[in-house]
Amino acid sequence: MTLRAALCFAVLALGAPSTAGEPGARFYVLDAVAVPTDINGDASLIVGRFANGESFAWSLERGLESLGGGCSYSNFTQGGPTSVSADGNVIVGCDLNGGRPHAAHRLSGSSWWPLSLQSYSRACGLYNNAVYDLNAEGNLAVGSSIEDGGCRATAWDFEIWWTPRVLPSVGFSRANAVSRDGRTIVGFETPFWRRGVAWVDGEPMPLLRDDGGRLGEARAVNADGTVVTGSHYDPRDSVNGGFGWIWRRGIGAQRIGSSGFISPVNGATFPANTLPNSISDDGTVVVGTFARLIGGTVSTHYHAFVWTPSHGYERIGTLLHRYGAQVPDWDFREATAVSADGRVIVGWGAPEGGGLSGWVIVLDRPAAEETSGAR
Repeated sequence: MTLRAALCFAVLALGAPSTAGEPGARFYVLDAVAVPTDINGDASLIVGRFANGESFAWSLERGLESLGGGCSYSNFTQGGPTSVSADGNVIVGCDLNGGRPHAAHRLSGSSWWPLSLQSYSRACGLYNNAVYDLNAEGNLAVGSSIEDGGCRATAWDFEIWWTPRVLPSVGFSRANAVSRDGRTIVGFETPFWRRGVAWVDGEPMPLLRDDGGRLGEARAVNADGTVVTGSHYDPRDSVNGGFGWIWRRGIGAQRIGSSGFISPVNGATFPANTLPNSISDDGTVVVGTFARLIGGTVSTHYHAFVWTPSHGYERIGTLLHRYGAQVPDWDFREATAVSADGRVIVGWGAPEGGGLSGWVIVLDRPAAEETSGAR
């Protein structure tokens, strides 16, 4: 694998520079099959995965650079995304060890170090352990690891050389995200369907609906742990199927986005779900994808979305239009991350002419602010 692969990118100016009442946006296309997955604190560095599995870094100054490591594209979900600390100096992701994907920490150049090496467990599907997020300081990673033959939500502490700490949970569990200060970790536990949980200072707290029932999988958390977003999936519910949600401490939960069942092929019915992937520091901007699910696993990504309290649920194309942009002929499939300030959104999709590419949107104002095109 190459230490550095300097690849080109294209930029389209969408709208005029920001002036009073005339917001604008800039749209960058990564000239490769590259899936951006995380953004550092000041949005100067974006990381993700190439189709061949290598991790990459992207910046305006340097373009795309390979970081080595890597798991096959088919193992993207199982291996976990590439994540970066606020200062951009710590990167964690996926690397192959013994032919299987493992959570790993990038040492330097293209060298990676596995966070833990447990024996393979069929209960964990195609992967052994996976890291899904990193706190702001880069000293705490979260994900899942093998414990007693099954997958358990796990935190790795960099201060003691990425020592794994299994979080208390029921059944198969995974930690999906961690707050900037590292005090709040969110994810899911079982049995039955995935149930949302937040670990606050290491202690589990179930995430509840207003009626007292459990919310589904928690997928992202804001800077101080007071706002959590996720998705609910229960195929036994023939009315709702799946739905996205946002939970605020002291307020409770509300639904966001679309939900229900769809019948796209041969009359077969599948649940469709709003799947949040990332949330801004203040909890006002949520991004993700609306997708078809089969057995709880994403089968088809339909469109990328952004949700804000002021504008509700919008497709990415609608957001660009609201910012006065000439929307490119793109099929925006998934928004994977939003910056701390809510101004930068990254994801992937299909450009005109086919294929898959990553994209970066830079807004002149945070997505949650009122704009001239607001409904």
